[in-house]
Amino acid sequence: MHIVIIGKFPPIQGGVSTQTYWAVHELAKCGHVVHVVTNANEVEYGLRHLFWGDDIDNLNRKFHMGSINVHTTTTLSVNSFIPWTNPFGSKLFGLAISVVEKYGCDLLIGWYFEPYGLTAAQIGHIYRKPVIIVHAGSDLGFLTTQHELVKSYEWMLKESTTVVTGGEKLSKAILDNLKVSSKKRVTLPLSRLPEIYSKLCEPLDMSVLLSKLPKWYRRFNISKEVMEGIIALNRKVIDFRLPIIGIYGKVGRTKGNYELIEALEILSRRGLKFNFVCISASNDMSLEKYYRALLAKSNLVKMTWVLPAIAPWRIPSFLRLCNVLCFLEHDFQIAFHGPRVPREVLAAGSCLVCSSEIAKKQPFKESLIDGKNYISIPDPKNITYLANRIADLVLDKQLTYIVGKHGQMLSKFIEDEYAQSNPIMTLINNYNQY
Repeated sequence: MHIVIIGKFPPIQGGVSTQTYWAVHELAKCGHVVHVVTNANEVEYGLRHLFWGDDIDNLNRKFHMGSINVHTTTTLSVNSFIPWTNPFGSKLFGLAISVVEKYGCDLLIGWYFEPYGLTAAQIGHIYRKPVIIVHAGSDLGFLTTQHELVKSYEWMLKESTTVVTGGEKLSKAILDNLKVSSKKRVTLPLSRLPEIYSKLCEPLDMSVLLSKLPKWYRRFNISKEVMEGIIALNRKVIDFRLPIIGIYGKVGRTKGNYELIEALEILSRRGLKFNFVCISASNDMSLEKYYRALLAKSNLVKMTWVLPAIAPWRIPSFLRLCNVLCFLEHDFQIAFHGPRVPREVLAAGSCLVCSSEIAKKQPFKESLIDGKNYISIPDPKNITYLANRIADLVLDKQLTYIVGKHGQMLSKFIEDEYAQSNPIMTLINNYNQY
């Protein structure tokens, strides 16, 4: 089958891009010819994966029968029309038409409402092709609150053949308000993580990566003072004899990054020895704010390394690098937002330090036991408590190891209970029913 997927894709950072990548990979391995239409090459550097080595080879791939073929939009001169905004919807629309006319198309998938789902629905309407719309948390929970967008999304969903959704009551209520027929909705089961997360692999090679960062960070649109501070911070040689504390993902008010560096500064002032390696992604303004806060921690900076976003297939090697992985998201505005990062950490065997808010959102929450297979942080804003729990791990390597291994044992059990193939692939393989 020839499938055209319009959506986020590496080098765009984030959960939706990662999920799309692994789904596309599995579809191609199963024999489908997949064309990905994306604006990924236009993403700003703060939200872009740093590619090195053979990373680029993981995008366009050929398998025995199937293949992955990535088509990206190109840049347009800033302020080429007024008022200026990058016309991603129009670019994706034109690029997708070219792909459909050149390669053919049996099925369209729009992954994330804006602008990808809307574009997929338009192309499907023109060529009379079936359209599957896949939503995430932020598009359904936030974009649909903008009254100017609601009519567009109502039309998009009306034109779709199938809407892939979660089972949450709130998401059902939002789709009801968008007038989506229950017959169109498909709630897919959870799928197991790709095996790459649980397979043994070499830890991330910090020496190779750090050598590439000065050139990379100089592309960011942040002040020279902050940029040079981060570049200087990364020139240190890491001492692998010390425990490594890590965090990865977007930075922001609800992500727990600021609380973590406050807690780690307390530990560094106590004289505890450790390494802190953070992968941070966001827009330039948010990154500058976070970098300034980090550089102000006079003790912590001596044991800190700051990395940009890296490709999803490299995350397992980052997890193997770290003894402790923190995921401290809290007070997130979208109630049914369910991050997958805790599952990735557990699968790799690193010791997970997780906010209770996110732990309670995991489908296996009853099996998470504080102090046995993860470390629970009821309120990340309680800096002293957070610092003390992490201090216990820094001072007791055996405890850290045991909690991580118990988490990995739990992961193996729960992942074996989930769908063993990507549910999107199962849906597509059965798509003739529509």
